[in-house]
Amino acid sequence: MKMGKKGILKALSLFLALSGCTPISINKLDLQMPKIKYEIREVKDLLRKKALKFEKNTLEWHITPEGLFAYNIDISKSFPGNPYLRRYGDVAIFTGIYLASQAFRYGVTNDEEALNNIRRSVKALHNLQEITGVEGLIARYYGKEENTHIESRRDLKELHKGSGKFEGYVFVGNPSVDQLAGVFFGYAIAYDVVKDEGIRKAIREDVSKIMDHIVENGMLVRDVDGKRANFTNMGPTTYSNLNKLMGLSFLKTAYHITGNKKYQEKYKKLIKNFGYAKKTLNVKWGVKGKLLDMEATFNDNVAFLGFYNLIKYENDEKLVEIYKEGIKNYWEEWVKGEGNSFLNFIFLASFPEYKGKSLAINEAIRSLYLLPEDKRGRRVENSKRNICKRKVLTKHFKFEEKACYPLPINERPIEDFYWQRDPYKLDGISGKNVEYGGLDYLIAYWFGVYHGFLK
Repeated sequence: MKMGKKGILKALSLFLALSGCTPISINKLDLQMPKIKYEIREVKDLLRKKALKFEKNTLEWHITPEGLFAYNIDISKSFPGNPYLRRYGDVAIFTGIYLASQAFRYGVTNDEEALNNIRRSVKALHNLQEITGVEGLIARYYGKEENTHIESRRDLKELHKGSGKFEGYVFVGNPSVDQLAGVFFGYAIAYDVVKDEGIRKAIREDVSKIMDHIVENGMLVRDVDGKRANFTNMGPTTYSNLNKLMGLSFLKTAYHITGNKKYQEKYKKLIKNFGYAKKTLNVKWGVKGKLLDMEATFNDNVAFLGFYNLIKYENDEKLVEIYKEGIKNYWEEWVKGEGNSFLNFIFLASFPEYKGKSLAINEAIRSLYLLPEDKRGRRVENSKRNICKRKVLTKHFKFEEKACYPLPINERPIEDFYWQRDPYKLDGISGKNVEYGGLDYLIAYWFGVYHGFLK
């Protein structure tokens, strides 16, 4: 027996209600109570089957021969197992997040395929570090020179050739703090979930090298030329509270994984001497929804990756309360109501006693349901629709037209990773041969299942 659209929507409403959520109206349909056993199972199967479709598509089209996650590809020039990348700058962060998704998946399913994906990703991240020739320095991307087709001026400027065992390979350097955020997040989840000592040993060694590089350089990253990599200053001289948050998170995660006390000592020093902990109460500045939009939305994703590990691994109750207040401030001011499934789940896992939990779960499940299965490029022009719009002054001091409210995820422009993109953005144009990976769905889905939000 198959369900029509209305039947599935009814089932979704019931599933949300029995998950402890307040039912919502979708497309203004009258969602009446369906038969319980049959239709709840259908909704669970719908979300699970969508995840498995993205898993299959990822392995076939979005993993490079080196094991990295190819988030933006030209499908017309790609072959199974050998994607043609269009963008290279965020390969490190997304490979780390992919590693986390497979670790959550393995923690729930004990699936051998997920474990193989973990092994491959850990090896790829190791090579991403080793190819630079600088211990602890991680590249944004690496691959065979013949398979690398960089057009971005920024990436071309940071392109280097490998040597020794990496002869014939190239890599993109100058990693920023967001790349490290994904890598540390992935390493942490894999280390906690997987019991294979070979994998855990590899993670311990690589985390030690990365963290040593940061600490020995004064809480920043130095690129292959010895100069500070852009946006990596996590030391006391930085004006960025986001970077201070990430510095604490990296140190705490490294201490958890390696047991090396020097990371904990550095962590305590930054808190005691420079007030780092209280800086997490105000990570992002501005006023959401007003005239100013001065900070990039992708910082939201980076911050929440940092908060998750920081809160999870901190044992000092006073510090935990500060960090929980920090993520609560951030979520309520900048994320709440935007249909961001992944960040909603991170917030609820970090702040389980939150009174509005059911509504946040409701909102997250709705976005997972609506997230397009087809992430091929296409033209989206909401600016031509008769919807509420407003002018916003951006950080480039230009006025840009945006929606007055967060658009439902299936009405937004197609994005590489929805959880780090602007939900108020009206238009987007991608070529018909562009395909974005389904990592946004996979990490939110498996995170939600692992933490019990999608039982």
